[in-house]
Amino acid sequence: MLKKIKDNFYYLGVIDKALKVFDVIMETKYGTSYNSYLVKTKNHNILIETVKVSFFDEYIKNLNEIVGVENIDTIIVNHTEPDHAGSIEKLLMLNPNITIIGSKSAILYLKNITNKSFNSQVVKPNQEIIFDDKTFQFISAPFLHWPDSIYTYIKEDEVLFTCDSLGTHYAFDEVFLSKMNKTLYKDYLESFQYYYDAIFAPYKKFVLQALDKIKDLKIKMICNGHGPILDENIQFYLDTYKKWSTVYNPFDKLIVIPYATSYGYTKIMAEKIAQGIKNYDDTIDIHLYNLNVSNYKALEQQIVSDIYYADGVLFGSTTINKDATPVIWDLVINMNAIIHQGKFVTTFGSYGWSGEGVDNIQTRLKNASLKVLPSFKLKFKPSLENEIMLEKYGEELAEAIFSKKIQVQLINDEKVTMS
Repeated sequence: MLKKIKDNFYYLGVIDKALKVFDVIMETKYGTSYNSYLVKTKNHNILIETVKVSFFDEYIKNLNEIVGVENIDTIIVNHTEPDHAGSIEKLLMLNPNITIIGSKSAILYLKNITNKSFNSQVVKPNQEIIFDDKTFQFISAPFLHWPDSIYTYIKEDEVLFTCDSLGTHYAFDEVFLSKMNKTLYKDYLESFQYYYDAIFAPYKKFVLQALDKIKDLKIKMICNGHGPILDENIQFYLDTYKKWSTVYNPFDKLIVIPYATSYGYTKIMAEKIAQGIKNYDDTIDIHLYNLNVSNYKALEQQIVSDIYYADGVLFGSTTINKDATPVIWDLVINMNAIIHQGKFVTTFGSYGWSGEGVDNIQTRLKNASLKVLPSFKLKFKPSLENEIMLEKYGEELAEAIFSKKIQVQLINDEKVTMS
């Protein structure tokens, strides 16, 4: 789609109303758009983002109506995900003289996406490049939502290009949000939040950092990578992102203990560990969840929320067929170094034959770069001696978590009791 935004400034995005799923994880019931922009100056023709390669024919047709691909000298890449950078390889085939501007990571990623060499310029945070009468400022915005992300700000026009940030999967033929009626706007706001939750919620602290970097800019328009251009009420959308990204933890101290037990033995372990935690500090909130295939789905969102706020998470699982139980695995595989950075975790459980369940979970947690404390596993039912050890283990886990000393030596480096 070709639309003139103002003199020498054009929208070259494409509308994809047929899209139903994005990146495997998102339902897109309103479709989407892949937004690209052209800025013309006296001596330069500058593209900002491109489009998904499957729409290249439409894209190049619109581009050639204005300037001709042979006259493009610069492409600014705020983010190299293929739905934005996918057409660059074909553009370079048509015009190998184009210079690509982006962050250091962006240029590296793009070389791996295009599998070819090209002219490039790496920009540093807050660096400015002047193209005739236009001053382009480049603002580092890492992890929004890839490490390569930057924002581009044209000072004279007071326009901010944010790529994925402040966008949404919403196909809108009129392009400008100001042209949307109230009925559609309700759907748009629903999509705007869903988009944030699915893509940016894991990166809340990076959203806040980016918002702080642009808080003093005069912004008349936000040209994003998906959905309508934000051309009115700019502060509302910035404030909304800030509100969603500002986390209030309702718990002073919280340890979450989700566990699955076959015969009640891992349940005994969970309760004794919890008692030990309370012995250490009875003001610590402990949320115990006894999980199985029947109750897990009803409890899942509450547990995920608790884990987000928790200081420590202790996963308990029996071993079935040489592995941990699926309901515990489902929680564990959602633990990652970005969302749960700095969180203390460990595993405990009873087993009958071989006991791999605890070890497998521990390995996964270590691979996620979390702060992994020693585990505790034992055969079948805990003895009275085991129960005393489990309470002591709980006390020392609490000390490790709340003194922030992962080096604290628990009774043994790895708790394995054979009874």
